[in-house]
Amino acid sequence: MLTEYIQAALNSITWKIMDDGSFYAEIPLLGLQTNNPHLEECQCHIREMLEEHIVISLSRNNVLPAIGGVEIKVKETA
Repeated sequence: MLTEYIQAALNSITWKIMDDGSFYAEIPLLGLQTNNPHLEECQCHIREMLEEHIVISLSRNNVLPAIGGVEIKVKETA
């Protein structure tokens, strides 16, 4: 479930090449965005941001939106 969610989020990234030649990446549903002069660093940074966002959201019992029909369902324990 987690791997599928991460992959769906990565597939939803909007990429742009800025006027200065830098790379911009955004995951609109989660409000994550980054900009970097190097594509590889931009890719790594957006993935790290996504992973941190998921961990923090789940640790705070926040519901993450479904992305591409994939969602993370957390089971409540007694």
